[in-house]
Amino acid sequence: MTKIPTLTPAEIEELDEVLRGGGIVAAAKHVKERFMVGLPEAMAVVIPRRQALFPDPSLEEQEATARERFGSLSPEGAVAVQAEWDGDTAGWFVRLEVMFAEHHDPQAVYLAALRAPGGDMRLFNGQLPPWPEPVIARRLGREFAETLGVPFVFVKGDGPDPGESGDE
Repeated sequence: MTKIPTLTPAEIEELDEVLRGGGIVAAAKHVKERFMVGLPEAMAVVIPRRQALFPDPSLEEQEATARERFGSLSPEGAVAVQAEWDGDTAGWFVRLEVMFAEHHDPQAVYLAALRAPGGDMRLFNGQLPPWPEPVIARRLGREFAETLGVPFVFVKGDGPDPGESGDE
């Protein structure tokens, strides 16, 4: 088992510079190479630094943004409101969208990517489960669907599936 590196203040500043300039993937590569650790150990260092530099908005702020975006939509052609687990290099989130029928080809209009502050590090520090993101997605999704007179669908709403890449 590889140990998670402890960074000096100078190494933290160096990592922060990489995060600001190259993002999370470049920072993970930097930590892996500099400290000769695996990706999980590198991410255990990088994710908290990313959150310190670029804090996620609160769930309340994300909800307000979703409401603003929903309020600006034209309801014509809406066929459903959809929520679905998704993930990126910072962790899991719930994507909330309104689906529209465009010439027999559904088009998604993005409302929010609901991600509670703390990212997936919450899995390791005992804050999860439960996941707060699907609770908000269900509440907003049902409300928006009722307003539009369309169904609400939560694709695989039980929780994220780390076995799926999402690249199908």
